[in-house]
Amino acid sequence: MEPTAVLVAGALKAAADAGAAEVGKKAGAAAAEHARGLLERLHLLRKKAAGGDPDADPAADPGAGPGTGPDADPDAHHDAELDAVAIARRAAEDPETARQLQQLLDEARAAGLIPAAQVAAPPPAPAPRMFVNRVTEQADLTGAAPSGIVVVAGRSGIGKTTLVRKWLADQASAQRYDLRILVDVPRSAGVGQIAEELLRRVGVDTSVSRSASEWVAHWHSVMRGQRYCVVLDDVTQPGQVRELIPHEAGSLLVAIGSEPLAELAAEGAEFVEVLPFATDAGVELVERLIGAARAHAEPEAVEEVVGACDGIPAVLALAAGILRGQRDWAVADLADRLADGSRRLPLLRSRGRAVVDLVFDAGYAELDADTARLYRALGHLGADEFQPEVLGAFAGLPEPAVAAALETLLAKYLVQERAWPETGYRVGEMQRNHAREVAQRAGEFGADERAAARRRVRELLVGAVQAADAAASPGKPLRYPELTELKNTARFASAAEGLRWVDAHRAHLLTCAESADDDAALRIAGSMWPYVTNFRRWYDGAWLYRHAAEVARRTGYAEAEARNLCCLSRCLLEIGDKAGARAAMVRATEIADGTALRLQASVTEFVGLVALAEGSYEDAHALFLECGRLHRSMRAADEPMHRGEILAAQMAGRALRWAGQFERAVELLAEAVRIVPPQEQRLGARLRMDLAEALLYAARGREAVPFLEEALPLLDAQLMAEDRFNAEVMLRTARASR
Repeated sequence: MEPTAVLVAGALKAAADAGAAEVGKKAGAAAAEHARGLLERLHLLRKKAAGGDPDADPAADPGAGPGTGPDADPDAHHDAELDAVAIARRAAEDPETARQLQQLLDEARAAGLIPAAQVAAPPPAPAPRMFVNRVTEQADLTGAAPSGIVVVAGRSGIGKTTLVRKWLADQASAQRYDLRILVDVPRSAGVGQIAEELLRRVGVDTSVSRSASEWVAHWHSVMRGQRYCVVLDDVTQPGQVRELIPHEAGSLLVAIGSEPLAELAAEGAEFVEVLPFATDAGVELVERLIGAARAHAEPEAVEEVVGACDGIPAVLALAAGILRGQRDWAVADLADRLADGSRRLPLLRSRGRAVVDLVFDAGYAELDADTARLYRALGHLGADEFQPEVLGAFAGLPEPAVAAALETLLAKYLVQERAWPETGYRVGEMQRNHAREVAQRAGEFGADERAAARRRVRELLVGAVQAADAAASPGKPLRYPELTELKNTARFASAAEGLRWVDAHRAHLLTCAESADDDAALRIAGSMWPYVTNFRRWYDGAWLYRHAAEVARRTGYAEAEARNLCCLSRCLLEIGDKAGARAAMVRATEIADGTALRLQASVTEFVGLVALAEGSYEDAHALFLECGRLHRSMRAADEPMHRGEILAAQMAGRALRWAGQFERAVELLAEAVRIVPPQEQRLGARLRMDLAEALLYAARGREAVPFLEEALPLLDAQLMAEDRFNAEVMLRTARASR
């Protein structure tokens, strides 16, 4: 062993003889004495090397090292420390000796015997050359900085690092931090490795090995009193950063990751999510990359490119790069190629495999078996929005597995949650294309596999929408085909629950009605009627019932055609197409001739609605009376009124009110309210509103109050928001009446 190493070993042995148990107590008196003794030996070594008097009292020599008196030269502290570091390096052949020496140095610093290690600011990370938008995210970062720990999360390729580099450059300009350090974190790196790298970046010697906890403690010791910002990029787990959260007020740790690192919330972390660009920001990026003149010449094509790239900046930059390399292409040429889902990823991969691997393939490769299976099922979707049940049916996975897999996909930003217009999830078209691609590679997207997946979805949607219909309309309403042998009759405990389900699955139901078998189309159309009327989805209804009527006509199902034409006519009336509504009912009347009385009665009712809308009040009244007569002829004398008969009375009362015969309307509607069954919530609510309106017109507003008060909870139970608003307006008017 070299002489310097012998001296170190002797100092360490002396410390051990004095009580090794005391080593490690950084602020303890014994540790301080051990450190002082070591540093005195270092002083002797240094004096010998310099040719000085080795027997001189270090306290009397201004350059004798740390702890040498009040008038000591401050540089001497640093010199002694440099000597110690040099000896530690020479002791590298004996790692334990070197480690113990380093520990004693740390104790000396903690005890105030020597200054903290000097740090040097690393070269600043350059600001990004191209930066667009992200104004909100930058403001969020600034607002979150006082927390000391901020997580910046988003999918790969979304621009997280670019955002933070831009923000960090702004902080440098504002001189908010003395030190700014950006480190790319290797995937398998532990917190000790990261702390070691941080120390290396600020110029601290790291030649002596330490344990992970010692590296972390040394980092915090070195940075004591500093005002710094550390950015750790590509963090994959909270354990990589938790122990590195600054102890110093005014300092900040920014963790960038492709997952939210939600566990850090317990440490007081603030979170900034980076999401895909909105169209305007995406257009700005493309414009900056290909030139304003070229972009302004084809604004619609540029927007199409942005949409095709799902607003992901890395993919948009790749698309812009393709345009820059193909000067003879119009932007529309690229937009057309990207519009073809089967060509989109191959085109992008051929020009930038690394980008596609980063944005899509890398994230998919990390998924477990169930999550990967659910991800591949995204390829079956025909639109961005989806519900978990439907995706689970496509994948053939049970509900618990679907819920767990969706959480993983959310955490990796492969899908997004949404809360409006209805709760559910969203996935971009390019992500669906990638899912379809990997499903094809997995052998899950052949004709047989796709047909089986669609059957599972069809069974789910048709069964559930019929159960929702049964919950909202307990009186066995007129349906073609009839609601028979439902497997999920007890699925929904209330009308509201069933209607909310239909609202959430509306897009899936309409898609299934369009693309599934004829029976599914007719059953979905029939069972969505309570939803269409309660939620006033008249445009959806117009498309759905026109489609269902065409299906019924093509298959020769006359009753279903007539019924769907009736529903179509109501939707057309609500959107102002009276001519279309009348044409639909002319056809329905022709079909219904000679059919079952119940269908004839229904057709008569809807013909009356057209007459009412056209202002033919007397004709409408007569038609509603005929409708009631037909319903009455179908029941025995001792049977209670059927729902259809009560509904006909309601419509007749409405015709009287519109004709100005308010008292007659009140009399008829009051009787209908008296006999309507309590389970008929929708009919009961609207009857009470019609009666209240007739009373208001008859200048009997105070009498309308109780009926409107009774209507409100019924409207709530059926989620009839617009009707409820109207009822509240009427109630205020009624209460103000004399």
